[in-house]
Amino acid sequence: MTRVAFIVCAMAVLIGFPAAAQVGTVANPDTSAQAYLATASRNESGLSPQTRQTRDRLIRDPSRIAAVIEAASVANAMTKVEIELGVVLALEYLERFDPPGYRALTDYLKTHSDNPIVADINGASNAPAQMGTVGGGLGGGTFASGGGSPSSPQ
Repeated sequence: MTRVAFIVCAMAVLIGFPAAAQVGTVANPDTSAQAYLATASRNESGLSPQTRQTRDRLIRDPSRIAAVIEAASVANAMTKVEIELGVVLALEYLERFDPPGYRALTDYLKTHSDNPIVADINGASNAPAQMGTVGGGLGGGTFASGGGSPSSPQ
């Protein structure tokens, strides 16, 4: 199974909690963020500790993305996939609750799009949108391509 296929499968398992968090979002960002994380914790029994650690690390400090990518580049194949999934989950959280943090991550991903780890993250973060799932993913297009509709050739 390729890394991207594994990440797509893992994302399919996790699609339920982003959609559940979107329903009835509270106006207070702190309360909304806490509700999102509470929902995520109830649904993360299938996540590895490495995935949770990566996600939480980037949520706390998005500027650590370079160190996270470096760690993934020297990790074994399974750990690499777990780290990539953690980055995707952090992107999803930051997009909703910390736009400056989200921009910091996406700016890094745009400027390092030639890195194979970054390419895997871009592919995984866009897979739910390209598969046509409702309520999941980060939207169409890749960070490097600048977007486009999910059905348009990239």
